[in-house]
Amino acid sequence: MFPPEYDEWLALKTFSGDTPDLHGRPWLPRARVPDCDDRPAAVPLLRVVAPAPGTVFALDQRRDAQTIEVRAELDGSGVDVGPLAFLVDGREVGRSDWPYKLKIAAEPGDHEVLARPADPRLPVRLESTRFSVR
Repeated sequence: MFPPEYDEWLALKTFSGDTPDLHGRPWLPRARVPDCDDRPAAVPLLRVVAPAPGTVFALDQRRDAQTIEVRAELDGSGVDVGPLAFLVDGREVGRSDWPYKLKIAAEPGDHEVLARPADPRLPVRLESTRFSVR
């Protein structure tokens, strides 16, 4: 495929429907090829925005009732990735549709939260966050 600057020249070369290629491959301007674009497709960024990185939560006496809200946001070209899976320390703890948020049990220790599309085939960049519970 040729860049747009060659569209006029290419139109003259292929006017009769023939191709100047020695192997018979068609020569086409980008404008005639569906979904062909010079710009790379934007891969959205899926980031965990809560808790904020480095947050430290204090456990109270009723540990069994204490929860922490985790939230994720999708930055990018308005892409719909469907439901998200939330992972804490690599273990899936729940799923959420938009708005992407979930309450998790507060467990002592240092933790990393990651959100990813429930459909792992979807292309997204992932950004996790780390927090502590003391």
